[in-house]
Amino acid sequence: MRAIGDDASVAELLRRIATGRVLWRLHVNAVPDCVGSANALAEAFGGTVAESDNVSKDGRALAERLGLAIDPWPHPEQFATVIAVVTSTRSQLRLMGVFVQASRLVDLHHYCPL
Repeated sequence: MRAIGDDASVAELLRRIATGRVLWRLHVNAVPDCVGSANALAEAFGGTVAESDNVSKDGRALAERLGLAIDPWPHPEQFATVIAVVTSTRSQLRLMGVFVQASRLVDLHHYCPL
């Protein structure tokens, strides 16, 4: 999983988002900051928002208020890029962290140092 930080990696991410299907993957027990971030990104760039295992009660309430449909059973092979939203380790993605090729998996975390 690669972190986004420098200008070149940001440009590469934007190119990948523009040229292929994107899966915005929430972490396990996704909380409102994760759900809200994924919603904003999906609205801005398109793509599908999916959960890894479950969404917290507060995260689910926010999704409902936003009208955000969260795919509970995504098929990562259907997407060119899988972006782990507010996720710092593969273990937070459950089995998807194991099965998605590292070249297709990007970590987008607001705690990442720039």
